[in-house]
Amino acid sequence: MTYCRGPYNCVEGADAVVIVTEWEQFRALDLERVRDSMACPVMVDLRNVYSPEDMKKYGFAYTSIGRLPTQQPVDLVDAAFWSRAKPIREET
Repeated sequence: MTYCRGPYNCVEGADAVVIVTEWEQFRALDLERVRDSMACPVMVDLRNVYSPEDMKKYGFAYTSIGRLPTQQPVDLVDAAFWSRAKPIREET
């Protein structure tokens, strides 16, 4: 486990963020700053802290509990990877 000084330190270079608390300091994040600090703008909100509309506006791939996910940004999909992927075969 890595401890950070604050929420913005936690997201630096992150591939995804998972919100698991309703603490006030996580309810008022600068979403543009969070997005720009991350490697990939992906957020999983297990406390429904943010609205899907806001997350879409700031360009996040966003999933929360009991709501539809926002659209995934195109740059998260590596079409070249999937074109090279081989199907998994069951051994007999």
